[in-house]
Amino acid sequence: MKFPIYLSSLILLLGCATADTPNEENHISVPEDTIEVRKPADDNYSQGRVYISQVKRATVDGKPVLLVRGSLPEGCSRLLKADYDFASEDVIKLEMASWRPADMACTQVLVEFSYIYDDIDSEKLQNVSHVEYNDERKELE
Repeated sequence: MKFPIYLSSLILLLGCATADTPNEENHISVPEDTIEVRKPADDNYSQGRVYISQVKRATVDGKPVLLVRGSLPEGCSRLLKADYDFASEDVIKLEMASWRPADMACTQVLVEFSYIYDDIDSEKLQNVSHVEYNDERKELE
């Protein structure tokens, strides 16, 4: 006699648990290797490239964002700028640069990073289908 009660309770629990589950496809936690723009303290620095490997739409804390993954040229490099502009309604152009202290010896190894553009208007971001970076135009993931 207790079996139908247990079964109906289990079905009710499973139904409630799946009803409130958000769309996990694009939802991310902030990656551990996320960096921020950090300006140099003085003018004694060299500017360098940022190598972008992936750009995709994501959601962080319920907010649509653009997630960039890439590499800095060496261990001493920091992110100098992370700008964006709309080349058209459906194309966003990313411009990123790095800096390093001019007179410092650094490890010559690429350092992976993530950067989150969280200040892009969500309606405009929704219309974007392509992204330009590293002198290339690619379909937005």
